[in-house]
Amino acid sequence: MIEGYSTEEVVESCQEYLKVQRGIGQPDSRYMGRLAGKGTSGRKVFVDKDYKEVSRAHYSVLQSSKLMQPYIDEHLGIITAERNGRSDDWIMKQHKQHLMSWLKDQNIQPEETTDSITISSLAQGPSRQVTTWNSYDINGYTYYTHAKDSKCVNQNSGVRIEALD
Repeated sequence: MIEGYSTEEVVESCQEYLKVQRGIGQPDSRYMGRLAGKGTSGRKVFVDKDYKEVSRAHYSVLQSSKLMQPYIDEHLGIITAERNGRSDDWIMKQHKQHLMSWLKDQNIQPEETTDSITISSLAQGPSRQVTTWNSYDINGYTYYTHAKDSKCVNQNSGVRIEALD
């Protein structure tokens, strides 16, 4: 009876110990917590003085966002009203050149909803400060920039993923 009681106490003690400690087996993946995408090495920050590429990318994001569609339609309506017989190409050129500054002038305040916060952030425009990395972990895979990859002895020439359609 004493032996059974001692065994039970030892087993309970071991169970409590194992709850707190990491289990024995395979180690955690180095990608743990980085599945959404994260830069891992070679961080560089610079200020884009030209700002044209960043502006073009931001304009593309604005145009493809369903959340921004009411603001885009309103801006196009304003430019169309000022058209004075000018061509559709002129309207689109003016829209592309002035959309970001017009959105900033609207002073869109974020509310409680995620959509409102997103609209407000997009309306403020992109930062001139750009952060780049030499390698990124995305969805459990590490990707290197061309400059970083050319310094390595072993290189992967492509990505292969098995998938069902």
